[in-house]
Amino acid sequence: PRAARKHGHGVRIADLTDDGAGAGAGLKSDDIIRSIGGRLIRSPKGALSALALVRSGGAVDVVYERDGQRKETRLSFQSPGGSSKQTRPAEKAMEADCPYPRPVCRVRQAVFPIESFDPIASAVRIAEDLLVTNRHVVGARKTAEVFTPSGKLTGKVLASSYPGDLALIQVKGLPKGGLILKMSDAATSGSGSKQYYVVGADVARKEVRVFKPGALRFGPAKNTELGRLHVTAQMQPGVSGGALIDGDGKLIGIAVGGGEGRNEAIPLMQVQMLMEGLNAAGAPDLQAKLGVAFEGCAGAIDTAKRRRRGQRPDPVVIEKLASQCLASRNPGQHLEASRFLAFARQYDASIALSKAAVEQVPNSINARVSYLVALQLAGRFEDMLPHARWVMSADAQDPRLLRFGIQAGVWGGDIALAEEAYAKLQEADPRQAQAARRFIDRPPPKPRRR
Repeated sequence: PRAARKHGHGVRIADLTDDGAGAGAGLKSDDIIRSIGGRLIRSPKGALSALALVRSGGAVDVVYERDGQRKETRLSFQSPGGSSKQTRPAEKAMEADCPYPRPVCRVRQAVFPIESFDPIASAVRIAEDLLVTNRHVVGARKTAEVFTPSGKLTGKVLASSYPGDLALIQVKGLPKGGLILKMSDAATSGSGSKQYYVVGADVARKEVRVFKPGALRFGPAKNTELGRLHVTAQMQPGVSGGALIDGDGKLIGIAVGGGEGRNEAIPLMQVQMLMEGLNAAGAPDLQAKLGVAFEGCAGAIDTAKRRRRGQRPDPVVIEKLASQCLASRNPGQHLEASRFLAFARQYDASIALSKAAVEQVPNSINARVSYLVALQLAGRFEDMLPHARWVMSADAQDPRLLRFGIQAGVWGGDIALAEEAYAKLQEADPRQAQAARRFIDRPPPKPRRR
């Protein structure tokens, strides 16, 4: 399918290319894809991820619905040149398919596509039989499928007392002689490199590749056990659990994701915490508890996304968003659930989730923005003030962040902050500054606190 849109527990095909695999299998526009390869499809991203697992030259069974009738077909993908053999990117000529320094391109040998709770993600090889990935990739699952040049392997998720967003997978049969990013050789967040790269699975290209580099914006905040690295290096679906490296190919951290060009990775210190927590007392119970909470929250978020405009929120879903998403200890889930709860007018629960994300990752602009939005919708402008100051200091060129400072300053009782934000907005976006000046000089009535 060239394009698809969400439709309940499947995706409706909006269009097909005439010479594509879908048309060849008899699929038509407006068919609803229910499953691919036995995997239930809930979104266009899920469909793309499921298709990414099909090897070049391979085939996959598809269950779809047409005119209310359940049907099945088989998609076949012809590999380039008629060959069904899939070549691992790291085996290609690096000069031809990787325009970055050779040590950077070489790291592709140590990153593997995996499938678990997340249909497609990445994992980094740190020992002969050990991979590290994100906890949100495996959820409560005890195994993960690892895709190697010689075929698919099943790995075991190891229990650790580490409470953050990392997981270890033990895999027997990984390529002998393959690159291992040893922790002792890893770089630190203080690396002198000016560019940082993410190496991970590209869902669309069906390969592990190096993504566009970026800079390190912030290191982990001080005195935070689960702080993160904040980078502008490109990330996209599929790279979760991939490697963040410097220009010398040294491991910096494990990619998590982000948004709006503000991406995050978990520093190596936490990989060491993960390793040290193996076989600790209570590790299996903690692993299960966090995994169950994560999957429960993911289900509630998925249900919330399907709610139609104007439809009353389901109290059961609201309760799960408030409780399970908080219990998962996953900042990404905190922010997504907070957004749904805020628009459902569950302001206290929304604020609690965004606050938890900020406390865990204080240097995350995305977490601060989520917190500011939750406070804004609740009419708690005085509480916005310290966070508005922080985002302004973090990025004085982003008009949206500066508008938070103006609004919080006017309605929160700090006119000096509003004027400071206005002065910066004049430089960043003079047109928006004109409207901001009118707001400062003649503010509308302050919304009531909710």
